Amino acid sequence: MNELAEIYISNIQNYSYNLENKITQLEICSISQFNSIMTEVQKLLKDIESNLKNLQIEITVNSNDFNNNSKYNTNLKEFNLKLIKYKAKINKLKDKNKKNLELEVNLSKINSDYTKINNEEIAYNSFNKLQKATRTSLEMENMTGNILGDLNIQSDKMKNVTVKLGDMNEDLNKSSSLLNGMLKRTKKNKMKILFFAIFLFILFLLILTWKLFIKGNFNNKTPNNNNNNNINTTSINETIKI
Repeated sequence: MNELAEIYISNIQNYSYNLENKITQLEICSISQFNSIMTEVQKLLKDIESNLKNLQIEITVNSNDFNNNSKYNTNLKEFNLKLIKYKAKINKLKDKNKKNLELEVNLSKINSDYTKINNEEIAYNSFNKLQKATRTSLEMENMTGNILGDLNIQSDKMKNVTVKLGDMNEDLNKSSSLLNGMLKRTKKNKMKILFFAIFLFILFLLILTWKLFIKGNFNNKTPNNNNNNNINTTSINETIKI
């Protein structure tokens, strides 16, 4: 009986030590780790309860041993009190974890609501931007239509200007041909005038030369005539005298 009781007591002490460590972990663990640690805690509680039952049975069966029964009964009571404390602490931790879960759920709901609100605001802003973009596109389309109309008008004007420029080009070609003809005629007239001037100059030189030549001959003939006249007068005078 003493050997079995000692084994049960040793098992209970080991399980209790491990249980205290796990409870300490429960106090500082995160919500996501709580369930896995709680599974280990429940297993340790079952092990402790199983050994307590076996110890209770062992004490009851060997109740005739008065010397040791009081010791084991005391150990049994202490273990039971510790077990009650462990369960109470574990229940508090469960409640705390439950509240934390509820708080996390509420926070997640708040976050989801906030996200929805943000998404709604984003959607509203996007819708406003889309409306503005639609208006802008319509205005741009209208402006494009007006610009196209203006371009068509301008293109018609450019066509008319092109036609007028073509006519002006023809007129300019005609004028240039006329000017070229006039220039050619002017050159011909200048050449005629030049030739005529040269002709007049040559004629002038010829006339001048001819005059000089005739005057020279006339001067040479004049003394002879005077001599002949003198001779004739003397002869006439002589005849008269006779």
